[in-house]
Amino acid sequence: MSGAAELVRYELADDIVHVTLNRPERLNAVIPALVTQLVSALRRAIDDGPAVAVLQGAGTSFCSGFDLRYERGERTEQEHRRQIDAVQDVTRLIRRADFPVVSAVQGFALGNGCEFALAADLVVAEQDATFGFPEVGWGLSVTGGVSQLLVQALGLHRAKEMLLVGERFGAEQAQAWGLVNRVVPTGKLDAYVRELTAELAGRPREAVARAKRALDLVAAGPLEASLVVEVEHALLSGKSTETARTITGFTTESGGGPG
Repeated sequence: MSGAAELVRYELADDIVHVTLNRPERLNAVIPALVTQLVSALRRAIDDGPAVAVLQGAGTSFCSGFDLRYERGERTEQEHRRQIDAVQDVTRLIRRADFPVVSAVQGFALGNGCEFALAADLVVAEQDATFGFPEVGWGLSVTGGVSQLLVQALGLHRAKEMLLVGERFGAEQAQAWGLVNRVVPTGKLDAYVRELTAELAGRPREAVARAKRALDLVAAGPLEASLVVEVEHALLSGKSTETARTITGFTTESGGGPG
């Protein structure tokens, strides 16, 4: 990425890819260039064909959501649509990959960050991690297929509560609801993820791919339908919330953290 900031790091070693959101000074808050680099990294991983991939955040947080300090400037509806599509491509690419993708969550996973984390095949979180979807409170819309994925995981009424009320929730609550696979003590995330990815990498690759593909087929049709609806809702939200300074149709209270 010569001449551009490395907002997403890509590393391949021992048949395991690590994709790292790399804006730790802003709690890995999302800006358009970060989404572009994340999509490119996921496409590169699919081309490389590792045994497993890890999606993680540098520093103290996984991803605190869209960066409210980002000055987006003027944009056409076509540009806005492309930006929303790019965010949704994160979910599409994770689902398309033949290998499992593990999200390793510490600190905040809010808005965009929560969507990125939950799009993964397996979610591991530190005990003090915080999740949430504050979009509706800002007059904005969720994307990334979350409207369908949450209903599938939680049931309709719990999903509505999560999106309409928008309260933050911890890792243990997320695990109780079935959104997180494992909760580990604070400071033990990297060690546990190393053990998990080594175990996954040692399993028969074709069998893992077939199992993932079979399970994802259950959600494939409804997920694409939800992505289409989310784009239209995000476009409408963007038109009615220009003062929220968001380019993807949603944001978070954290605004990328203090500082």
